[in-house]
Amino acid sequence: MRSKGWVSTLARGGVLLLPFLSGCSMGTDLSNPEWVRVVLSSDSTFSLELLTSQKFLVTEASVQLMESTTDTISVPYDKTYTLGAPARIYIRLGNVGQQSVSFRCKIVMEEKTWMDEDKTLAPGEQVEFVYRYDMPTPNG
Repeated sequence: MRSKGWVSTLARGGVLLLPFLSGCSMGTDLSNPEWVRVVLSSDSTFSLELLTSQKFLVTEASVQLMESTTDTISVPYDKTYTLGAPARIYIRLGNVGQQSVSFRCKIVMEEKTWMDEDKTLAPGEQVEFVYRYDMPTPNG
């Protein structure tokens, strides 16, 4: 699958933008959220492949998953995920159908909206979202 989409990651006091993604949205925050809510809405009903992970490594060119879950979901979709400590989540949505699909994607953490955008995925395309909170060290 081809990858296009967004990324929002948090490293101690800063943002890490993964260079292999396009059309990215990013932000910073110094909180350690306990949950993330994923809301996908559309005027039509269709299936997407949803991959989620809270155990992954971020390198300069990729995200390496150490453990993940893949499900086929139906849009509209609304689910809240509990985050571990430190908070981290990798979300990948993929269009496994034969036609392009359009939907609204909203990602909320602890009442703060990190993503609220319209997305269109051609067959085989994916979008990704990455959030990683690194605990501050005592010296900085």
